[in-house]
Amino acid sequence: MIAVAPSRAEGAAASSREAGAKLTYVLVIDAEHQAEADVLIAQIPGASFYTIRSNGDRSGELPAAQLSLRLEQVLRLIGQGMSNKAIGRQLGISHFTVRNHVARLLRIYSARNRDELIALTQAHQSV
Repeated sequence: MIAVAPSRAEGAAASSREAGAKLTYVLVIDAEHQAEADVLIAQIPGASFYTIRSNGDRSGELPAAQLSLRLEQVLRLIGQGMSNKAIGRQLGISHFTVRNHVARLLRIYSARNRDELIALTQAHQSV
């Protein structure tokens, strides 16, 4: 399986392209699709990629049942490309509280960063 997710929400990505910004994509790749991923990467010059190799460390089951309503809200807004401050304003909480929620989501999903978190959750939803 190869799952590709832009690191920002589509609207933000489109405005970034218009401003000449470099796009970043996250690839979730299993070993049998590495060659296909290399071809995909070669077709998008100027973009940068994070690659996440599927391995035995990830069971394939994402812990959505562990998420509170607030964590689900934060995760959805991260997926829309919002910053911690913007998420805080949207939810009426401190951006420091949002930072703590993001850290918890990263731990729950064993993700290294927001881009990987988005890719992991989007890949799971598309399966």
